[in-house]
Amino acid sequence: MTAAAGGRRLDWTRLALLAACAAAAWLTVRNAALLLYADSAPGRAAWFWPAGSKALAAEARGRIISAGGAVDAPARALTLTALRRAPASAPPLVLAGLAASADGMTTRARALMRAAEARDPRNDVARYWLLDNAIRSGDYAAGLAEVGPALRLRAGTRPAVFALVAGMLQVPAAARAVRAELARDPDWRTDFFTAEAGTGADPAMLLRLLASLPPPHDADAARLEQQAVLTHAVEQGDYAAAYRAWRALPPPGGGRDALEPPGTIYDPDFAGLPRSVPFNWRLSSSGGTTAALEGHALTIAVDGADPAVLAEQYTVAPPGAYVFALRARRIGAATGAHLVARVRCARDNAELATLALDRAAARIARFVAPLTIPARCGAVRIEIAAAPDSGAGPVRMQITDVWLTPGR
Repeated sequence: MTAAAGGRRLDWTRLALLAACAAAAWLTVRNAALLLYADSAPGRAAWFWPAGSKALAAEARGRIISAGGAVDAPARALTLTALRRAPASAPPLVLAGLAASADGMTTRARALMRAAEARDPRNDVARYWLLDNAIRSGDYAAGLAEVGPALRLRAGTRPAVFALVAGMLQVPAAARAVRAELARDPDWRTDFFTAEAGTGADPAMLLRLLASLPPPHDADAARLEQQAVLTHAVEQGDYAAAYRAWRALPPPGGGRDALEPPGTIYDPDFAGLPRSVPFNWRLSSSGGTTAALEGHALTIAVDGADPAVLAEQYTVAPPGAYVFALRARRIGAATGAHLVARVRCARDNAELATLALDRAAARIARFVAPLTIPARCGAVRIEIAAAPDSGAGPVRMQITDVWLTPGR
């Protein structure tokens, strides 16, 4: 081999190496651009030939969104190219499904969306399309199976998804599917009840639905959903229906407790019985004022200067004459803080009876007040409240045996 021939071969080798380096550099730049721009600027990412499937799909999606959901010819071409370059990728399948749906080819669209869902279970467009399609086509069980994933995939969709589930309760076949799904205790069950109660849904509907279901496995979840639905019904003035439901529902966490006759106070000696508020004691603490259950008594500590309701519960009692009574004792030195127990009319908050506990001694004593419950009240609210005097020292008290009994 001559020196000239050897030099030419070396030059070609160098050229090949330079070309390989240039190609590698281009691929590095292209892949970096695709990672950087595929979602935020798909048109720019497509400049870096050959355009990636993700960038093409994102560009097609942008065209569809800007066209209000219409799938035009350029969007279809982009989708087809993306699908050819990455047939196992979910985004092109979703776009192909949207195109098929726009053409009225629902069966094909459903198959494409299910394929996309199988490839990427977190693809929210596929999930929401399948949810909507299942409900529209009457496959309610399949639609409800998509509710949990749909809620987890995108923030802010909870009100719309729960409104859809609530609307299904107006269609008999759909309502049966909703009850069956909720009876399975999905992870969104308690959120559904609390959300619907908070948005002002029909309290009678929520009470019927709750009563038709076995309780959730978690006692805290059972307590939360009962509390939300029952409190909503009370706030809407459906006292009797809420009270009947409360007495019929199993106590959260299972087990049995002894219910006194209707119209009496539940857990009168603060033993910590398990049923839900608002027909059980709701305790509250704020600032330097606290209320806690201790040894079959309500122990109150008032250190602050702001008025506060420390404990309250509702009950539904027939109109007539009653006696309101409790036992209380002071712990420590006497102060000027005002502690009272009241019975109020639920409908208009009128005060029906008041027990002033300021003079409670260190030895437990009984406090009694007669009252009349008018028919207009519908229910009564029993509350224990503190109204500390300015500059008064701390007060400690224990209260137990709170009763509301018919007669004088």
